Amino acid sequence: MLKPTRERILELLDCDPLLGILRWKVWRPNGVKPGDLAGSAKGDGYLRVCIDGKRYGVHQVIWFYVHGTWPARIDHKDRNPERNSIQNLRIATRAQNIQNCKVYSTNSAGFKGVSPKNRRFVARVTINKKTVNLGAFDTPEEAHQAYCQAAKVAFGEFFSSGQSQP
Repeated sequence: MLKPTRERILELLDCDPLLGILRWKVWRPNGVKPGDLAGSAKGDGYLRVCIDGKRYGVHQVIWFYVHGTWPARIDHKDRNPERNSIQNLRIATRAQNIQNCKVYSTNSAGFKGVSPKNRRFVARVTINKKTVNLGAFDTPEEAHQAYCQAAKVAFGEFFSSGQSQP
């Protein structure tokens, strides 16, 4: 199925790229009227909008609205999928997008790039699909510091320690 054209998006939606919101310009069969916010959140926090029977991420539609191209992957700089202002969005590869993620709840060490091993903590970073072992450390904090140093060099602006942001 082809993605909607710019003309179709402009026909259906108004966009405020600074606020990161879409509003309908037309009546919708589900009772939505012109001026209503477009998009709803699912369990993963991403806002999605249905256009011609297909769901799209609001962040993707905003990117398309502003830049005129459908992105393969968009990264939220602040890692919050509900903040879709154009300043918070950037094109990213899969690897870059993965780097800018939080610590997963399944991470037993509690720090990105760190895993426990034999009463020590191993730091690793994956660069270009290759895992680089950074060493074993006495504390998870020391291992995480080693991970952060290597990841900052490897991933630049996409680096994220994975810890919560204010």
